[in-house]
Amino acid sequence: MPSQVPASSERPGLDSARRRGWTSWFLHEWSLLLLACVLAVIIWEITSTRVIREQRIEGVRVELQVAQADRERSVALLDTADAAVTIELTCSERERLAVLAALTETGGGTPALRLRVNGDVLEGTARAISASKDNWLWPVSNAEDIKMRAALPRGTIYRIEGMHQVNIARPATIPSTDELAKRGFRLGVADPTNRPPVDIALSRAYLEFLAPRALLGSGSGGLSVAPDAIDLRPLLVDDAPPLSAPLRFQLSFHGWRQAGDVADATQRERARQFRSQLEIEPVHATLTLERVAAVQLKNRIEALLHSDFEWMVETDVAELQRGGAPFTFTGSLQGPAAVLREIVDAPADWSWAIWISEPTTGWPRPSMGPEAADGEWTKGVPARIVWVPRRDEWRDRGVRFVPQAGSGQDNFYVKIRARARKP
Repeated sequence: MPSQVPASSERPGLDSARRRGWTSWFLHEWSLLLLACVLAVIIWEITSTRVIREQRIEGVRVELQVAQADRERSVALLDTADAAVTIELTCSERERLAVLAALTETGGGTPALRLRVNGDVLEGTARAISASKDNWLWPVSNAEDIKMRAALPRGTIYRIEGMHQVNIARPATIPSTDELAKRGFRLGVADPTNRPPVDIALSRAYLEFLAPRALLGSGSGGLSVAPDAIDLRPLLVDDAPPLSAPLRFQLSFHGWRQAGDVADATQRERARQFRSQLEIEPVHATLTLERVAAVQLKNRIEALLHSDFEWMVETDVAELQRGGAPFTFTGSLQGPAAVLREIVDAPADWSWAIWISEPTTGWPRPSMGPEAADGEWTKGVPARIVWVPRRDEWRDRGVRFVPQAGSGQDNFYVKIRARARKP
């Protein structure tokens, strides 16, 4: 019987045998994909909960925790502020992930492990962190079951001996005092009532801290803190505000907080951690920055000598003139320009004077009686010229007489004798 050959129209075409696209394949094979996913979840579930092995969580930050009751008697610090540990545990992967989540919650987004520190420092003023007194605060309840463990970081617990006073040193200035003088400026006395006078007045002389002494300074002497330098450069430019008025600055202590005064590197790091957290009460510095000037002034000059004596100059003194009575003198005054202008405008409120020292043989005695004559001259009596203001604020604001070099104005000699006393 002859075989029947299908008509060409009934044969499968090449187009129908071609590979379908991924969308068509997914629609036809979705059940297989779903089965594979289910199997993968089942396998992960089995392995993550039942496979127990050694696990590690690395780079966990350490936080020290001191009980509230111990914070007034001790301070705990790590040798390195960013100290981190590796936690080892024996558990499943799921348990490791649970521990990691708990550590991250403790650290506020970054894994952190807390170490409870015992505030007792029974011997000396400090002790090292130790397993016998300090312990980890594990963030999960099954820490013992999964054998959580980590090596203790290096750190120190300091005993607080009491309240310490730290003297505030005079702050430096930018530019320095010497550099200001070269540029024609001077730090004046901010408060003329200060005795002895100071060029920078502080609102307080010291700070007080309830803290371990070892973290506030080194050495056995008094404690001191150096404020950051006061930057005066903005006041030296051409468009700066007028000078001579008192200026007030709030001091900062960034340099001291960095503990650069501590020589040992490890101790410096602990001191830096502690000082950076201290609350420092505001401290203000008051000063006057004045432009220094000089002026040559001529005025009368008188000897500071009792009327029982008369005097004469023995050696030459530049600018000391007598064209008649009284003597006159021309000398150089130096000080704030504003004050010098006041002095120039008020010659009646100041004068020059000759300060005569007591002779080594004592003051000469006058002759007595009806026929008394003037005494013999006592020669070689030291003398010098001084400036005598009648307004104390001029001297308090830094005005001074500057003797001309080599002129004899600051060291010359006079001769004196006693006048006769007649009845």
